[in-house]
Amino acid sequence: MVGLDVTQEVRMNSDYLQQLVKHSGAGQFIWDITRFYQAFHTQSAGLDCFYVHDSSAIAYVIAPELFETKQGPIRVLTEGPAMGYTLMKPSERWYPVDGWQDRPAQTACIGVNSAAFLDLYFNTLANI
Repeated sequence: MVGLDVTQEVRMNSDYLQQLVKHSGAGQFIWDITRFYQAFHTQSAGLDCFYVHDSSAIAYVIAPELFETKQGPIRVLTEGPAMGYTLMKPSERWYPVDGWQDRPAQTACIGVNSAAFLDLYFNTLANI
């Protein structure tokens, strides 16, 4: 699992994408499809960049060493004001009656080396 807390650590800005346009055949396509996304983040949050959500999950499959992870069962809240929030109980923590014992351990990303991620993305698309 690569949650929003981790995917929001990776940000692409216009300068990064302009370099991608210069060095990759796919760069113009990436530039074109991210203009709406960049405008949304600029308007809604005043950011001169956008978060890289989906590509972060793909990067974990390609280069898991870029991510810090933890193991443990995961639950998703299905009601209340935190509906959709994902919780993890670290595998090493034990409670006598905790409602987690029947859930299998999962791997969750808790951090990412953003600079290395952006290098991997760039170098992959630029065939470097």
